[in-house]
Amino acid sequence: MWIFIIVSAVEIPIFEMILPWELVSNIVLGLGVYGLFWMFGLLASLKVHPHVVGEAGIRIRNGITLDLTVPWSAIDRVRVNRRSLPPEGSVQVERSGDDVTVSLGMANQTSVDLLLREPIAVPTRKARGEAVTELRFHADDPEALVEAATAHLVTHRPDPSGRAAA
Repeated sequence: MWIFIIVSAVEIPIFEMILPWELVSNIVLGLGVYGLFWMFGLLASLKVHPHVVGEAGIRIRNGITLDLTVPWSAIDRVRVNRRSLPPEGSVQVERSGDDVTVSLGMANQTSVDLLLREPIAVPTRKARGEAVTELRFHADDPEALVEAATAHLVTHRPDPSGRAAA
C-alpha cells in the first residue's frame, strides 16, 4: 500500500509538468490528490480496524467493507499459512465440490487459514451469500493471532455432549 501511495505522490507533479493544457492539468491534479487521500484513508481503515480475537470468536475485518465475527463453535482449526493469490482482486472465491473458500487478501497475500466446523455465510459480493467452509485472510502478525485463537479454541472446544468446555 505504501508503494502505491509513494508512486501516486511522485506522479502528481510529473503529470503537472508534462501536460501542456491547463484545464487537463488541473483535472489530473485534482484526480491525483483525490486518489492519494483515498489511499491514505484505505490504509488508515485497515490499521484502525484490525482482526480481533475475542470471547465471542474471531472478528475478521477488511477495512470498511467487511466486519464478520466467526463464533468459536463454528471454528475447527486456525493455522498460519502464507500464500500468494492470483491477481484477480483482494477478495477471491474458490469452489471445489461442496467446499467454498473465501480469500481476503492484502497485496495479493493471505497468511491465516480459518477452517470451519460448520459453514457460515460471508457477506461479500463475490461469495453471494454462499456457505463458506474455509476463510483465508491476511494478518500483520499471523503467529500471534493464531496463538491467541488456539488458546481460545482449547477453552471453547465443544465436548461430545455438545456443550462448550469450561
